[in-house]
Amino acid sequence: MIVLSFSFFTDAANGQFMYGVKAGMDFSTTLAQGHKNPYAGGLVAGITSDIDLGKHFFISPQLYYAQKGSTVFSGYIFRINYLNLPVLCGYRITNHLQVLLGIDLGILLNSEIGEGDSAFITTNQFQRIDPGLDAGLRYQLGRWGVDFSFVRSLIGIEKTKQSFYYSNGQGVIFPETYTIPESDKARNQTFEVSIYYLFGGNKAKSLPLLTGRYGDTAQY
Repeated sequence: MIVLSFSFFTDAANGQFMYGVKAGMDFSTTLAQGHKNPYAGGLVAGITSDIDLGKHFFISPQLYYAQKGSTVFSGYIFRINYLNLPVLCGYRITNHLQVLLGIDLGILLNSEIGEGDSAFITTNQFQRIDPGLDAGLRYQLGRWGVDFSFVRSLIGIEKTKQSFYYSNGQGVIFPETYTIPESDKARNQTFEVSIYYLFGGNKAKSLPLLTGRYGDTAQY
């Protein structure tokens, strides 16, 4: 078992490594108690990489900024900003088409409702970490590519203990706390579309399709 594990990591270390930049848009919403708010558009931007594990398999660690949230009452945007760290396992179906699946760890940066001077900060209502499931489809042409991803929170993004303040009508402010059951907590659901460009390594390898009588190999 130890020998097999060592062999696996040795092959991974000897594999082609490529890194690059990505940028695009996402369309996100928050789901809670079976209710889905209207989607809101946001930006995604960061870095990506590919580590070959063979002709078909690879790992894609990434680090990028993502604007999530949803559209709420009166057309206001409920914005939740994250630093995302996904680690995705990929499989090359052809030279151009790839599928990816893995875990996306979101680190909360800040959140607010509204814009400008009327914005209301809500950062203290949310968990600092948002682990999610990330599934995607990628089309690559040389060093350029397009990623289509779906990311869904695995646990609730809100804190269990919430607090707010209210007035008794005479100008006296009272603190109040309440508890949110895990089943009632909101979760992020996001569709992402981004364009990327890779540096380093070599261009995408050709994948063997079939072997002829004399050992010649046809390619996709």
